[in-house]
Order: sequence, then C-alpha cells, then structure tokens
Amino acid sequence: MFEPFLDPRGGGDQHFVTLFLVHPDDPAEGHNGAYFLIRRAPGVYDWGEIPSGLPTGENLRGTRTVERSPFPDEPGVYYFGGGFASIRFTTDAEGRRLPRPVPVLLASVSDQVRPYAATVWSRDDTSGTWTRMVLDDDVGPEKVGYARAIFDHVDKVTGVHGVYAAVASSALYRGAYDPALPGKIRWERAPELTGPPRMLSAAVANGDLFVAVATDGVAGNGRGGVMRRTDGPRPSWAEVYEWPATGETDLGKNLRGLTVIPDPAGSGKHVLIGAIENLKTIVRIEPENNNRVTTELDLEGFFDGLWGPNARFLYAAYNDMLPMRHPVTGRPAHLIGVWVLHHSPWGTVERNATYLLVRHEDATYDYVQVQDPASPIPPGSGLQGLRTIAPSPFPEERGRVWYFGGKDAGGSLPRFHNTAWIYRGELFRPNRTVPGDGIQGDPPGKP
Repeated sequence: MFEPFLDPRGGGDQHFVTLFLVHPDDPAEGHNGAYFLIRRAPGVYDWGEIPSGLPTGENLRGTRTVERSPFPDEPGVYYFGGGFASIRFTTDAEGRRLPRPVPVLLASVSDQVRPYAATVWSRDDTSGTWTRMVLDDDVGPEKVGYARAIFDHVDKVTGVHGVYAAVASSALYRGAYDPALPGKIRWERAPELTGPPRMLSAAVANGDLFVAVATDGVAGNGRGGVMRRTDGPRPSWAEVYEWPATGETDLGKNLRGLTVIPDPAGSGKHVLIGAIENLKTIVRIEPENNNRVTTELDLEGFFDGLWGPNARFLYAAYNDMLPMRHPVTGRPAHLIGVWVLHHSPWGTVERNATYLLVRHEDATYDYVQVQDPASPIPPGSGLQGLRTIAPSPFPEERGRVWYFGGKDAGGSLPRFHNTAWIYRGELFRPNRTVPGDGIQGDPPGKP
C-alpha cells in the first residue's frame, strides 16, 4: 500500500525531494531525526522530519515539521545538489583508531552565484548547525559544484578511514576526520581523480574502492568508465570497464547505482552491478574474473515486453540500488527506482505513476507501480522518476515499511512543478503469499 506523505498534487513549488531516514534513538548512527529536504526554488528549501506514527494519509505539510533550509538564508546563493551521507569514522586523518565510531552527517551543496564553489556541508548534531567546507573555490561557469555522491572507504595500506566527494564537474576529492577543524573534515586540496562529467556512484568490493565515471567512448585510455583505486600513501586509479558512447547519449553516458553483490557463481568474491544511461542496461562486472561484463537486463526491452511496444524508458538507479530482505522469500533482493513512461496518454494512472524494480538474487526482476489509488494523481501531473528509497527507521515499521521520494523535472517531457513527492510503502509479511514481489501497490508485482 502506498500512501502520500508529501502530496504530489500541490502545496508550494517543489522540484525534487531527498530522504535521509534515521530514528532518533538509533545508537548506530547518532543523528537525531528522519529528515527530508525539498527544493522549492533556487536557494529556497523546506527541511523537516518525518515523525513516527504519522496518521494514515496525512501529508507532511500538515505536521508542522517543515522548516526553512538549515543552510544560511541567502536565496540564490546555495543549491542543494546530491543528497545526504552519514559517515561513521573509525580513524582520524592520521590513521589513529578512534575509541568509538564518530558519525558525521554530510550534505551536498553548491553555489548559484559566481564564483561557483564546490562545497560539502557538515552538521553538528548537538547544535543542529551546519558548516560549509570548500573543496574548490571556482569550478567554472557551468554551476557543477555539487557533490553528486559522498561515500567512504578505509585505505588497506594506510588504514585511514577516508570520505570522498564526487563533484559534478567530475573531480573526486578525499577527506578524513579531524575534530579540530570546522566541519570536522580535513579535505585534500587537489582532486584524487578526474574524468568526463559526471561521477554518480561508487562501491567497495573485495576491499577495493570502485567509482563510476562517465564514459568518453575510448576504452583503455584510463579517463572514463568504472575505475578501481590502488590504495596507499600515493594512490592511483585504473580502468576496469568502459562502455561505448553509443545509444541514447542525450540521457547521459554515466553508470548509475554502482552496487556490490555476492558473486552468483559462488566464488565467495563480490561483483558489481550498475545501470548504464545511454545503453539502458543493467550490467554485472566481475573484477576478480578478468573484469568480465554481463548484461543482466535490457531496461526498455523489459518494459516493452510487459506493456507492449513504445514504453519510454529514461533512468534507473538515480543514486543507488537499495539492499533489502525479500518479504515473501526471505532472500536478499534490491530495490531500484526508475523513470519509465507507460505508452498510455498523460492523465491515465499508468502514465502518471512511477515505477520500482525489484532485483532478486538470481538476477531476475519484477516491477511495482508506485501510486495511491485512494489519492489519484490528477491529469496534467505525474510522479516522473523515483529518485530515493529509504527503509523506515521507526521500530514499529522496521522491516516492512519503506519511504519513496522523487520527481525529475528535467528533459523535453512536460515539466510539472509543485509536484515533489514522498510515499510510504508497506511490505507484506513473509508468510503472506502475494503475486510478484510482495510490495503492495497497484498492481503489486507483474500484471
């Protein structure tokens, strides 16, 4: 069952939504809230918390949890870009082990006036204030200073627990925990890796850090594709896989949602999966098997096969592929947000809804339609892209409820405003038999 928490039918000028859900009592994280952030206009945001026990069907605008952006009130100056990341540091910048992990909540923010700086902001959980940390004081004229991905990795040689910010200009910056500095992160001044824009995702497999950079179409030149880091005091990067710059390149030439999974062949190693924009495919990469690449899913062909020809597929795995325990089989699975357009006219349920893929451990896929039959989306609107998925942090919902958020206002398709949205989706319990993937929607699973 999907219920609208932030209603896609109106209430401001929402463009997109980002979720970061952590229960206030969760000692593993240390952050005090389940947050959402919505961009209403350049430099203007709403920021609030999703409360536990919100009555069914009540949306966030009625809860009095919405506040203005926590960032300085300078409209047009700061732009929220990539999302949140909670990093639990185990060492300081010198590699000294910390007595206990230290959680730091980071946010991606970039400037909207010259000079366009690349910045990451750090939250002080005690005071609730944010500190602006500059990675590059001028990234050029294209306003590409936001960090599209923030992630961490422990260097196998130095032992330093590092944090990495992949700036949209395609520069990867490395930092480490330093409690003496404002923001608590010591950033290296020079980027560790550069390449074609953008870098959208990263994963750690078999102890190695992998980053997905856009392809330049030239395999073997070490400038684009999936890159692997060689750890040490002077780290280096090497190309693992680069795909051709063919297909629908207007969508981009990036690999989204780079994710680590166990090797399905049972080697005991881990492999990588990700979604390639221009080729509209999900591929599996085997770094420990001579970088072998297998196409798991033709995304547009998958939906054409379900709905008939002329499904319009656009994006999969905007940010990541979320691991979960399948509620029916009890086996591992992944949730993948997509933007795909049903061939029905605008205004129909099929066209207005957005969709979700469920990847099973045997590399088979199901889909779910995301919308609430009790609150239909009116003609002239549409959910248009599932960007973010987060499991509920609330104890009474854990393991059976997920939160879904989205909106993609780009492209040449109708540009709907006032339509950022959050849905609450309840998962069936494993002992209940449900067609398809066991996520209650309309319809659940395959038709």
